Amino acid sequence: MEKISKILDSVIQSLGLAKKLKEGEAIAHWEEAVGPEIARHTTPVKIRNSKLFVQVNSASWKNELMFLKEKILLKLNSISDEAVITDIIFVAGAGRSRPE
Repeated sequence: MEKISKILDSVIQSLGLAKKLKEGEAIAHWEEAVGPEIARHTTPVKIRNSKLFVQVNSASWKNELMFLKEKILLKLNSISDEAVITDIIFVAGAGRSRPE
């Protein structure tokens, strides 16, 4: 009898969902990749064409994160064990800081 994990892997591959699952994993590990301070001021919103869109609660945080973009990309992709995200688009929005 075939193991459930092998069957699930086969179904995921046949439906072309492997990349979407990896993208979801990257979003799920956002706080781990950026740390709690940055996570309080940001919200990963979506991934489109391998670009992660992140809402930032102020223009000053957006500017700061532009300097950290490459480091964050490396960390996210190392968590996923593959280059799932090729770019991060920071969007200053009306979001508010999350409580500590």
